[in-house]
Amino acid sequence: MAEKGQACDDCRLLFDSAHDVQRHVKLGWCPETRETMGEPPVKRRRTEEQSDDAMEDDIEENDGFLHLWEIAHKENKDIFNKSYDQYIDDGYNEEDSYEMASERTQPYKERLFFANYQRLLERYWLSLVTNASHRIIVEQIDKLRQKGKT
Repeated sequence: MAEKGQACDDCRLLFDSAHDVQRHVKLGWCPETRETMGEPPVKRRRTEEQSDDAMEDDIEENDGFLHLWEIAHKENKDIFNKSYDQYIDDGYNEEDSYEMASERTQPYKERLFFANYQRLLERYWLSLVTNASHRIIVEQIDKLRQKGKT
């Protein structure tokens, strides 16, 4: 049975790959994991305690993502400054103005980040996946893995 796929250690459900098992557990689809860990992260609601820069916190340790996030931040600096100035003109203090301007520009930064990330994937990942040499290498790796050599 193990030759046909990977099994979840908790519920023994069979999957095609180890990656599928990880997603099953991480996304909270495993009923055994759900009982011990509670509601899956995907289904948890955003709380007031979470920062508006939650996305930045998630990508903080990945240099590639952080670079794309910094680009999005820089490209939205004008929108932020305009919002900040407007809040100051409306009589808010600097701290509140900064927070409200950050909150207001967050969707713009996220949209730009994802657009840049999509372009990155389209330029590099798609060309790699459709590359004949890459396909041959992946097929050879799969054959070796099936033979138990890797």
